[in-house]
Amino acid sequence: MQHFQLLIVSLALHLLNALSAHAAESPKKSINLLFIITDQQRWDTLGCAGNTVIKTPNIDRLAREGALFAKMYSSCPVCVPARTTILTGHSSASSGVLGNDDVNRIDL
Repeated sequence: MQHFQLLIVSLALHLLNALSAHAAESPKKSINLLFIITDQQRWDTLGCAGNTVIKTPNIDRLAREGALFAKMYSSCPVCVPARTTILTGHSSASSGVLGNDDVNRIDL
């Protein structure tokens, strides 16, 4: 699960970096992003990660036609803080979401 979350965070950071460079070149063009995040899935349960038993054809196709990062880093390998980082662009420390129990906070 942590590897897959790391994959998502890394993908988001790489996409945002690429998009910011693209946006600087053509500020009039809007860019749409679609984040697909599966839940309760380990990184090694994907065909695109080498699993030959479990069939994940749609995710495999997305990885094949889009991007797949096999080595990545996440500053917060915990589910809720990692997803908050993706959605807000703020680190766990600046958002205050430090653990999974912060999912129901209303002060953010």
